[in-house]
Order: sequence, then C-alpha cells, then structure tokens
Amino acid sequence: MAKVKQYSIDRVNRVTASVGLVPAFVAMLFMLVVIFVGVFMRYALGRPLSFVDEYVGYALALLTLLTLGYATRTKGHISMDLVVEKLHGRALAGLQLATLIISLGFALMLLVATSKMTVESFIMGRRAWSPMETLLGPVQLVMPIGFTFFAIGIVAEIAAKIRILRGQPEKSRGKAEILKTDQPHSQA
Repeated sequence: MAKVKQYSIDRVNRVTASVGLVPAFVAMLFMLVVIFVGVFMRYALGRPLSFVDEYVGYALALLTLLTLGYATRTKGHISMDLVVEKLHGRALAGLQLATLIISLGFALMLLVATSKMTVESFIMGRRAWSPMETLLGPVQLVMPIGFTFFAIGIVAEIAAKIRILRGQPEKSRGKAEILKTDQPHSQA
C-alpha cells in the first residue's frame, strides 16, 4: 500500500510539475512580443499602447505561478545552504522535513487566500483599475492553480524526506534524472 501511495504522489507531482510549462512558455513569448510591439508603438510611432504593462504583469504572474511545481520538483528554486551543507543523512532530512512542513503550511494559506479572492472576483465581476478594465476572475485563477501545483510538489518532497528518515534510499530527481525517468522503462 505504501508503494502505491509513493508511486501516486510521485506521478501526480510529475504531471503537475510539467503541465504548467507550456502555458509558461507561451506567456514568455507573449511578454516578448507585447513588450516589443509596445516599445515600437511608443517610440517609433508615438502611439503608446495602454495595456502593455498590465498584460505583461499578468503573463509574468502566470509564468511564475505555473512553474512553482516544476521548480520544486527539479530543486530549481532559490535555496540557502550555508547551515545545511554541514548536515548529512537523517539530520539533513529531518531539517529539510521541518522546513518543508512550514513551506506546505505557507503554500496552503496562500492557496486558501487566493482561492477566496478568485471566487469573490468571479462572483462580484471585479475588473482591473486600468483602461482595459480586464475581468480579474480569469486572471486570478492562475494563483490557486499555481499554489496547488506548489503544494503537490512540497507533499512529494515531504514523502521523499520521510522515506529517508525511515532508512529508504532517496531517489535522485534532478533535471537529467527527471527526463530519464519520465520515459517509458524497457525491460531487458
């Protein structure tokens, strides 16, 4: 049963970590094009576009939030290891477990808060205070989705640390390992 749970957590984490990458890539391309067009319109034609800052901000939020799960899975986030580099084995796993539990609490608080805000925006029909008057509900929806991906990534990391504390070996899940393990396994 424990192996099924471990497999399920790892599989869900793998899916949620990669599902946000395509929209994030599209958001990055959108930002590049909109900024280029905005600069051209402002300086070459003297006709600035009023939506550039607003929509680039939305795209940046999408890019950041939908890749939280991926950054957690690949350990691509910012970390400070001045203290933890001195620890090894179970002591390191215990400290990391404690910080992961705190991180999960923080992620869940953000998930609840942003979910409430998004639902309120949909119900109230809130709009941005900008010339475009963008409906905020659809834009804000990316926040609870991103924090859900983040929480799933943290839960998977917690499961990995618990396995270490139980004496089971830690699986390597760096970028190269993810690419290798996401491919179908062949039995030879």
